Order: sequence, then C-alpha cells, then structure tokens
Amino acid sequence: PARTRFLSAPTPAQAPTLEPIAIVGISADLPGAPDFASLWPALRDGLDAIRDIPDSRWDWDALFGDPLRETNKTNARRAGLIDAMEAFDPLFFGISPREAEAMDPQQRLLMTHVWKVIEDAGYNPHSLAGSDTALFIGTGPSGYASLLD
Repeated sequence: PARTRFLSAPTPAQAPTLEPIAIVGISADLPGAPDFASLWPALRDGLDAIRDIPDSRWDWDALFGDPLRETNKTNARRAGLIDAMEAFDPLFFGISPREAEAMDPQQRLLMTHVWKVIEDAGYNPHSLAGSDTALFIGTGPSGYASLLD
C-alpha cells in the first residue's frame, strides 16, 4: 500500500509591527448616491440605481444589437451611472479645459475626490505637503484612451 507523507507546516514569519491608522476623510460618488452620506440610505432603502443610459452618455439605440453576431454592437441599454461626470472644474486644478477633455474621466474623478477627502478630513491641503499623509485609492482602466484614438 502507498504510504502517506505528511509535510510539516512552514515556520510562520514574524508578523510585521502593526502601526495605527485612521480614516479621517472619505468621499464617494456612486450610482444613486452622489456622496458618501447618501450611500447608506440608498442601501437601506434597496435603491435600484440601474437606469436607461441617457443620450448625453452615448446613443445606445444606434449601437444596440447582438454583440455575438454583429460587430460594434451591444445589448446594454441600462447601466449604473454617476451624474457628476461633467462637473469637473479643470481651472480649479490648474488644468486647461482642452487638456481636461483628453483626461480619462477616472482621472478627473480621482482629483475631485482626493480634494473632497482632504476637505472632509478638515485639513488645508497645503498643510499636508511634506507630511506622512497617505491616500489609498482604487481604480482601473476604463477604456477611455481607446475612445480618443
């Protein structure tokens, strides 16, 4: 009969020294919740934030079709959308309006929400220069660059 071999568990590495962290500011803009304070009521009330895609975003009717049988077609006509995409103020951030048009919308949102986080925390942004302050941000590619091509 075959013999079973048991391997010993590896020796655990020494745990890193834990340092305290604090979340002192927060910002969010989500479908159906334009700010963090409105997120919880939307969740509590079971808000369905999926809606028809407005013409201001893209003409889904012109692109509607079966993507498995037709090129450049989609069967998506509803989405979870945020409404503040056009609200970016490039001059506030020292960016020309022309340059801002070429920026990925996620970059514009990132800049806006970083500022809002700092405001929410009650800090003067200039006072943070050179300090041990960190912002942890999650984002991913949106495909916007391919639209510009």
